[in-house]
Amino acid sequence: MRESQRVFLDTCCLIRAAISESGGSRYIFELARAGKLELVLTRRVVESATQHLHSRYGREAAKSFIKLMSETPHVQCENPTRYEEERWQGIIHPADLHVLAGAAKAGADVLVSTDEKHLLTPEVALHFPVPAMGPKAFCDWFMERYQPDAGQLGLPAE
Repeated sequence: MRESQRVFLDTCCLIRAAISESGGSRYIFELARAGKLELVLTRRVVESATQHLHSRYGREAAKSFIKLMSETPHVQCENPTRYEEERWQGIIHPADLHVLAGAAKAGADVLVSTDEKHLLTPEVALHFPVPAMGPKAFCDWFMERYQPDAGQLGLPAE
């Protein structure tokens, strides 16, 4: 395992980080800003989050998200190919194939999602080699392993 965890966020997490200045999704951005982890994304999840924010919350929300992304170190990988997506067919909804394929292509150590219906399922846990968890579970897991650094970020130590 690398010294720095590569963390892949799905569209839902990006949206939550953009609309809420607190919570697990935003903490993950703060951890990336502090150099404690490497945020990895695909162009598709970033574009999807931007479009959703613009259509649902307005132009200012989309601009705020773009600013958040520009201020947060991250690696934006190419979108997975259809062939790379097909590998995960049968374990998740077809619309979410790009998330698993993107996390795999990006070499993620962890996939963080809020989608309990499609991504945080027993099927994904059984068949996908990358652990998938919600933002709070990830933050708890991360801080448990990197407890000495948690206080420096102003994050709860529990």
